[in-house]
Amino acid sequence: MPAESISELLKAAEKQHLPLWEVILRNDLAESGKSREASLRQMAALWEAMKHASRSYSGRARSSSGLVGGDGAKMAAYAKSKKGVGGFLIDRIAAEALRMGESNACMKRIVAAPTAGSCGVLPAVLIPLAERENIPDEEIVHA
Repeated sequence: MPAESISELLKAAEKQHLPLWEVILRNDLAESGKSREASLRQMAALWEAMKHASRSYSGRARSSSGLVGGDGAKMAAYAKSKKGVGGFLIDRIAAEALRMGESNACMKRIVAAPTAGSCGVLPAVLIPLAERENIPDEEIVHA
């Protein structure tokens, strides 16, 4: 039976002595009917798309209105200066969030996750964290 809340998922993980990601995956598989392999393959493809969107970002790109573009590059440069009040990781996350939003607005590949309204929050957090902590792709997919 699908879980109704994160609290239920946490309790199930504790009771079954499983990592939270495994309980969430099993819950998703029960709801979607997908195979474990297909689900993990799809998540790995999404993670690759997020990394590609980050690598292919161009600070020179502008939206069709000309109002959006370049701020992600400015924030990334600021993060590298290590003068930001949020610290390097938070500043890098802010830069990545701007980059994802700009890529979306400039009609590049949209990697808005979990929804289009979030405009790339997952890649904005996961990419800098994975880079800083040298987290393997498989662990990010499980996350």
